[in-house]
Amino acid sequence: MITALIFNGLVEETLKMFLMLLLPSKKVTLQIFLAASMLCGLSLGSFESVIYLLRHLQATGTEGTTSTYHLILVRMFTSVVIHSLCAGLSGLYIWSFHRRKTAVLPFIYAIILHGLYNFFSGFSSGYRYFAIAVILFAAAQCRIWYIKQKNSLHSVSISLDNIRHKR
Repeated sequence: MITALIFNGLVEETLKMFLMLLLPSKKVTLQIFLAASMLCGLSLGSFESVIYLLRHLQATGTEGTTSTYHLILVRMFTSVVIHSLCAGLSGLYIWSFHRRKTAVLPFIYAIILHGLYNFFSGFSSGYRYFAIAVILFAAAQCRIWYIKQKNSLHSVSISLDNIRHKR
C-alpha cells in the first residue's frame, strides 16, 4: 500500500499537476478549467492504459487476446476515470492557488485516492471492488471541491459589488 501511495499516488499526481500548470487559468472560468484538467487526466490515463495494454500483449502473446480485451474494458471504465477525477482535484488545487486562496486538500485527496485505487485494483479477489468505492469517493470529492471553489468566487463577486455600490 505504501508503494502504491508513493509511486502511483505521489509521483504520478505530482507530475500530472506540474503538467497542468501549463494550462491557462487566468482568463477562463472555473468550469472550463476543471473540464480542461479532467481532459488532461483523461488523456494521460488513456496513455497509461495503452502502455499497460502493450506490456500485457508482449507478456501474453497472441494466445491472451480474450484477457487483453477484458483488460482494455476494465481499464477504460476504471483507470481512465480515476485519472480524470484525480486530475480534476489537482486542477481545483491549481485554480485555488492562482486565486491566492490555496486549498491544498484536493491535491492531497488526489494523491491518496490514486494510490488507494492502484492498491485495490491490484487484487484478484473481492478486494478489487473497493477500487470502485475509491472512484465514487473521488467523484464526490470533485463535486464538493468544485462547489466550494464556485461559492468562494460567488462570495468574492458579491463583496466587489457591495464595494462598488458604496462608492
